[in-house]
Amino acid sequence: MSTSPWPKTLPTRNRISGPVPCPAHLQEEERGLFQKIMGEFAIDDAGSVELLITALEAHARCRECRQAIDKDGLTVTDRFGTPQPHPLLKTEVSARGQYLAALKQLNLEPPQPSKRWIAR
Repeated sequence: MSTSPWPKTLPTRNRISGPVPCPAHLQEEERGLFQKIMGEFAIDDAGSVELLITALEAHARCRECRQAIDKDGLTVTDRFGTPQPHPLLKTEVSARGQYLAALKQLNLEPPQPSKRWIAR
């Protein structure tokens, strides 16, 4: 509970008019996701567009880490010949979390599975 005597004011959102161009720095897969999400959902303010772009940047990072891990294997050998977890595993997990958190903030999280599909 706030003890401030002043009412909390929320920022007002100015809607973007017209189509939002896909950022040039996004790779092909993320460009497709950008177009699909923008076409399917009403993302019409600058803050939400920036959040979507950040989500797609994290998606690209996660995908690139996964490709490197698939190529190199889950473990790498250190200078002493001891197998170690691939250094990009933590980065992949972090990027995936950032991607999902941004989608959740945009209220675009995937639907929860129904109870009948949960393994027992």
